[in-house]
Amino acid sequence: MIIVMNKDVTEEQIGAVVQKIQDLGHEVNISRGTNRTVIGAIGDESKLDPESFDSMPGVEYSMHIVKQYKIVSRESHKQDSIIDVRGIPVGGKQVQVIGGPCSVETPEQMDLAAQQVAAAGCRLMRGGAFKPRTSPYTFQGKGVDGLAIFRQAAEKYNLPIVTELMDVRMLDTFLEHDVDVIQIGTRNMQNFDLLKEVGRIKKPVILKRGLSATISEWLMAAEYIAAGGNHNIIFC
Repeated sequence: MIIVMNKDVTEEQIGAVVQKIQDLGHEVNISRGTNRTVIGAIGDESKLDPESFDSMPGVEYSMHIVKQYKIVSRESHKQDSIIDVRGIPVGGKQVQVIGGPCSVETPEQMDLAAQQVAAAGCRLMRGGAFKPRTSPYTFQGKGVDGLAIFRQAAEKYNLPIVTELMDVRMLDTFLEHDVDVIQIGTRNMQNFDLLKEVGRIKKPVILKRGLSATISEWLMAAEYIAAGGNHNIIFC
């Protein structure tokens, strides 16, 4: 079962709900998103009555969810998700095109690419500083230098940047370069340690569907991110 707390909930009200769940013999997961806090009761849901939580201060609503993915399920939030990327809405009625080269190679290449992306009307720019390759002998990307080149080129046209994170050890570097949207690539959809780490930050995350992954597996991967408190998830 999940309990969705209202926007102005206090820590005391959260604590009261947590205590009640624990008193009933269940474990608790607290997911603190930007706009709401979701409390998950872990255990036999049949022993919990949503109505007993709905009347508690700070509770917006509670419900049983039979699916394994709870926070990212349609039942937990009826409204369509709209992710804000530096004032640009991703989701909703307007389609956003994210343009740019596969990989970051030179400053001249990225300057020209940023110019063309902006001229084409795209509002976000993509480019790979770290490139997963089938062969270990092919170009693997410019790495940290590529992030700096990308950021400098995109800033000239006020374009938020989207780039792929492959290694959890590089997350702090991505934050230092203020990457606007972190992409989790197909090969890493079920890299659960990586998903947990991007779940603890508030940056929007593009989660690409893994090779041969079912829809349920894809949603469960997103649940790892959401359970950490980051609800800014874009499916790709």
